[in-house]
Amino acid sequence: MTKHQFKVQEFLKEASQFQLGELSTEQPHPKTTRLSQLAQTDLAAAILLFQEVEVSALEVLLEHVAQLEELSTSIESCLRNQGRIFFCGCGATGRLSLSLETNWRESLIGNNVSMSESVFGFIAGGDYALVKSIENFEDHPEFGARQLLELGFNKNDLLISCTEGGETPFVIGATLRAAEISQSKTYFMFCNTKESLHRISRSQSIFENPRIQSWSLATGPQAICGSTRLQASSVLYMACGIALFTAQAKLFGKKSLPVKNQIRAYIEFLEIADLSCLQKLIDVETQCYREGSFLTYHLDSDPMPILTDLTERSPTFN
Repeated sequence: MTKHQFKVQEFLKEASQFQLGELSTEQPHPKTTRLSQLAQTDLAAAILLFQEVEVSALEVLLEHVAQLEELSTSIESCLRNQGRIFFCGCGATGRLSLSLETNWRESLIGNNVSMSESVFGFIAGGDYALVKSIENFEDHPEFGARQLLELGFNKNDLLISCTEGGETPFVIGATLRAAEISQSKTYFMFCNTKESLHRISRSQSIFENPRIQSWSLATGPQAICGSTRLQASSVLYMACGIALFTAQAKLFGKKSLPVKNQIRAYIEFLEIADLSCLQKLIDVETQCYREGSFLTYHLDSDPMPILTDLTERSPTFN
């Protein structure tokens, strides 16, 4: 047997573990099967359709209010005991992890600065992956475990892992290692059903671990087929953000709306939000790309959302 033949055989042994097309997050959305044509003929209607799908996805959080409250309590308890909160992800979920850290630090500017080092986010591929998509780094669980250790994760800390699919090796590696180290249960959040991941052995190693709280926030299909950087990331970001900042309010003795009310308030805002301003921006940007020109953003604040958006788009438009 040649070296090439051996590699092929080894790949085929593992191939089924990476064939993920049947997952609901990878399926076409029934409402957006003609989105590309609609965008050409009626851009306003396409934007409204996208808005509708986003609202529907976020409504899944209303089914998990008790779990969100539990997560918030775990975060609060960890921070009160001088522990730190770590968020982990790959690609879009890695960037949302870094965004949560940024949100936390910015919320403490001028007040309680001593706690600014209490929340960390990390992404497969490290800082480089923040500005350029690194697709193959996420396939190595040992890298996730290593990055976690290099950040100084210890028994007093809490890891909250986010993976849209529920099967990303990097995130699984970090999660399993955290469960070995931490006194707290590790959280593993994803956007498919557990049943749909039954044949993925690495996912089962998470679900069967009593030290890991695995949590399915099944969103179903995305507005653009397979683009989990969209609704799945929105749901995970909102879930983690609500839990984190509800805990912060309790720590600092501030009032906050009940979790369910926070979810409803944002959904109601998004339902009535006027997004017609996006039409002109889309037209200008489209023309820019057609001419082979470059688009430059100038901003005074909140650079993370723009940086995340542009990095997420690069695999599509590169």
